[in-house]
Amino acid sequence: MLLRLANDLVETLYIIPEPHALATRTEPRHLRTAEEVLEDLWLSRSTAGRHEGSGTTSDSRSTSRTARQNRLLFESLREHTRERVSWGLLDRWKAAWDVCSGTLHELKEKTEREVNHLLDQSSALGAAARAGGVQKAAETIALAIVEALWQTLTAARERDEAASFKAAPGSGNAVAVYGRTSISVSLASVEEALSAELAQVCNEAITAIRQSHTLEWVPAKLEELHRIARQLEEDLDPLLLRPLILRTRCDLCPA
Repeated sequence: MLLRLANDLVETLYIIPEPHALATRTEPRHLRTAEEVLEDLWLSRSTAGRHEGSGTTSDSRSTSRTARQNRLLFESLREHTRERVSWGLLDRWKAAWDVCSGTLHELKEKTEREVNHLLDQSSALGAAARAGGVQKAAETIALAIVEALWQTLTAARERDEAASFKAAPGSGNAVAVYGRTSISVSLASVEEALSAELAQVCNEAITAIRQSHTLEWVPAKLEELHRIARQLEEDLDPLLLRPLILRTRCDLCPA
């Protein structure tokens, strides 16, 4: 059980905040805090293999009970490995995750404000955006910009390689391309003739965001997330962990 828990923990530590979690559907979405990421781990382990959607009181109690047991198992893992594993790394991982998550929230808000400002200054594109709902248009454009900017960081690119959009031929879209990945932004009310202006709005917003230094600390924090995950993966290698568990004791071990 502890070996499986250690493996699941390592897999979770390799997860990084992603912009798509900010997308609005029927209600505002938010990025998880580091504590919520770990709590989801305990809950996902507790519901593995169960039929979802039954929603009974019994299921709820069972989920809560098993999640509590997962937390106890985690404390047992820490106890067995306290002489070998630097668990303070987990606190540093949490801090780095929350910096990245908080920066994504800030980035989306700043980008939306900048896009709204640019749409107000653009007569033709602004009118087209207003026809379909200017706030919805601003959010659609902002999310594409945030994804493009985040891609330059998570794809291990130099920050000097600025994200850039261009008009997509034959459509009213603007698109940014990174290797095999493309990020497209389109507005239902924008015709092909305005695609170049849409791309220009995206690029001007990107320039303003980069000049604000909002992303200044993100590359180092993303690297720290990966470095800590890699270190804990090595420390919790099953070949090392199994004999360590067998020769140590914790409060859950039988007398």
